Amino acid sequence: MNKITDLIVENTKYSKEDLTGKSQKIEINNLRYFAYHYMKTVKGMSLRDIAKQFNRNHPSVFNGLKKFSKLMQEDKEYKEVINSLIIKL
Repeated sequence: MNKITDLIVENTKYSKEDLTGKSQKIEINNLRYFAYHYMKTVKGMSLRDIAKQFNRNHPSVFNGLKKFSKLMQEDKEYKEVINSLIIKL
């Protein structure tokens, strides 16, 4: 898929199928949000292109980006996990 999903798969217990599948497990959703953020801010991808990568619609990606920002501000543990992944990029 791309560098960010490979990084997530290599450093978590989840597969690419988990990330692109229908699962609504909070752990998987939170990792998706990080991938959305990376693809939008670093790669400059459109919401529609990101949505296609994850079998979602663009409003879902938009909402995921908002949730990512909120989690990064309010959840110290989440922020630490994301920062540990960013270091590996």
